[in-house]
Amino acid sequence: VRVWEFLVEEEELSRAEMQERMEFSLAVGASARAPVEEACMASPLHVVISEGGDGQGFVEPRGLVVDTERVAKLLLRCGADLEARDVAHIATPATWAAWYQRREGLEVSASLGSDLTAKDGWGGGCSLYMLTNFDPPLTFDEHSHLRALSAAAEPVRADPAAARRELRRAFAQRLEAPARTSAAIGAMIVSAACERALGLPLPEPALDLIGAHAIEFEFWPAETRPRFPSHHTKSSTR
Repeated sequence: VRVWEFLVEEEELSRAEMQERMEFSLAVGASARAPVEEACMASPLHVVISEGGDGQGFVEPRGLVVDTERVAKLLLRCGADLEARDVAHIATPATWAAWYQRREGLEVSASLGSDLTAKDGWGGGCSLYMLTNFDPPLTFDEHSHLRALSAAAEPVRADPAAARRELRRAFAQRLEAPARTSAAIGAMIVSAACERALGLPLPEPALDLIGAHAIEFEFWPAETRPRFPSHHTKSSTR
């Protein structure tokens, strides 16, 4: 399944749209290790750290508009491999950042504990491209800063289930609104039928229970439940 191809497609997405699309993909169960077919079968982390690189040589990335650190940490929490290798170059995400002259990507990689000395399949690697590819070159202070970040790195602990649960809860209030409305309408129809037959509407706990069982959301088990105003549980008979 071509889950992550939108990362290297030409479609123009705003920072907020790209961020949300990535987070939603993870929330519905997309693998953080799934290869990006049009980026040399690299991981999504490669594309994020290199800010849109596709591994196709010297072509300048179009620039991926996301919060690099936030998304990288999220991918790692969802099971991504910080030292994953792409198929064409056998290179790590940090090496992609150095190749594409991405200072922020290098800083994020170092702060997360990436091995900046790792070589790629061509005998190059992050350390070499840090010296040869940047224009203007990285300064001595920048090299020192990266080494300091790497020395003080705090690796992100992978917990895909917890990370996806948090993402779903963040989306739930907004995205599950139609499902809540549908479930509430169904419960109220049942309540109205009971009122016609028995002279009394269903009590609120019964409505809540029916609503909780009736709610159906397309992408994951619903995190939210329909709410019923208290006046709906009172008899409307006169």
